[in-house]
Amino acid sequence: MADTFLEQIRTGQAAQAWESTTAEFKSAEGREVFVQGLKKHPWLTKPLTFISTETVTIGNSPRSEYVYRAASGPGGVRLLAANERGTWRIDRMKFE
Repeated sequence: MADTFLEQIRTGQAAQAWESTTAEFKSAEGREVFVQGLKKHPWLTKPLTFISTETVTIGNSPRSEYVYRAASGPGGVRLLAANERGTWRIDRMKFE
């Protein structure tokens, strides 16, 4: 799911990537803001290297964090995924 999300961003399908996020993500960051914000991180259009994943439970809700780094040069992203009504979706995105 995280790989697919990043692949959509990499291939210019940012609007589709936004559609795969949680309702909370969409509420906090509208589609246009999301798409425009990605332009500040041009390294997202290049392949990223998967670094790690960790799953924790917050309350009764499992969350998984996926960490990726730019294959060359600076840049990294952390994706927090949440299970929303039986489907894992990106809930937060943090750039490093």
